[in-house]
Amino acid sequence: MAQGDLMSDQPPLGPEEALVDIRTLARVALESDDAAVMKRDLEMILAIVETTLPARRK
Repeated sequence: MAQGDLMSDQPPLGPEEALVDIRTLARVALESDDAAVMKRDLEMILAIVETTLPARRK
């Protein structure tokens, strides 16, 4: 699953909402012994960050 697919049907989060979600996902990932859960949570964190932050200029 591509990173953008995880959040594509969701409206963009505000910065505070994004941080709350990221904190929750990070905690779940840290407490998990399942590599698949950790990977999923990291992908979701990245998707949240990419949809919340403005695009970087190159």
